Amino acid sequence: MKIKFYEKIRNNKKEKNRIFVLFLGSLFLIDYLAFCYHTDKNIFNIFPSIPVSDERKIIDVYVPQLDGKTISKEERSAPQFNDKMRFAAFLFYQVLKGSKFENTTMIAPVNIFIRKIWIYNEERNSKNGVECYIDIEFPVHVDNIKIIKGSEDLFKKAVERTITENIPEIRSVQILVQGIYGRSIWEI
Repeated sequence: MKIKFYEKIRNNKKEKNRIFVLFLGSLFLIDYLAFCYHTDKNIFNIFPSIPVSDERKIIDVYVPQLDGKTISKEERSAPQFNDKMRFAAFLFYQVLKGSKFENTTMIAPVNIFIRKIWIYNEERNSKNGVECYIDIEFPVHVDNIKIIKGSEDLFKKAVERTITENIPEIRSVQILVQGIYGRSIWEI
């Protein structure tokens, strides 16, 4: 019986190929089963899971305009933040980026990095409002950009308005430069 089988395979090329394909297929199947066994994975879990949809919300970002006098409002989508300080930092950087529709790099001609953000309830204030303090590193000026007069005050107003409208608990925002209040960020 074995001899007839081997002779049938040896003489027929199609039969050799069929046996070879069956051997490779079973080898791959055994390899997959061994992999699933060692990784404690279900053998029917072939396709990846459906990713969680990204929960985003629409926020209002106020951006200073190139005239140095007005602030415009833009709608943007933002991720959900559980931490108010992280959300405040995100909003600060959105204002720093400027407008999505026009080049407003002259409004904030510096690279700013946030050192620390504090959010706390000020009890001596009669409004009982929550204050946000943003402490930044001494900014690095971007070369070859003309500074627009009044852009620093407009930038501070845009940051305050953006943060207070998107985080309703915060009543005011103060920007500190290396812990010093009232220090100029970029205008000299």
